[in-house]
Amino acid sequence: MTAQPVSLATLAGGAAIERFDREFERVIENIADPNTTLKKRTITLTISIKPDERRENCEIDIGCISKLAAMRSYGTHVFVDPHHVGRAFEADPHQMAMEFEDAEKPELGKTIPLKKVQNDK
Repeated sequence: MTAQPVSLATLAGGAAIERFDREFERVIENIADPNTTLKKRTITLTISIKPDERRENCEIDIGCISKLAAMRSYGTHVFVDPHHVGRAFEADPHQMAMEFEDAEKPELGKTIPLKKVQNDK
């Protein structure tokens, strides 16, 4: 078997390409996630080469990292339970009617008259 010149494809048995492929897959998954922002993603492949004193041998280190887009922020509203400290319920228009424990429940069918308030200006 003859020695093969080093290239990106042959370096460390293809480790550089393998690492790039792994990071590229992470980037594509991040792009496909609708919860992430539309900012650009980057992949950085770093190959460090350190020669020895006689310049006959080199130590090579292969690194590959990706910078992914952050998750989008998401807003919502909650109702605070006035009868239990530290408890809240998320506002959801499709949610069934909320009933808080210990809350006064009006009688069904009973009309509650409204009082007119005078504004003194």
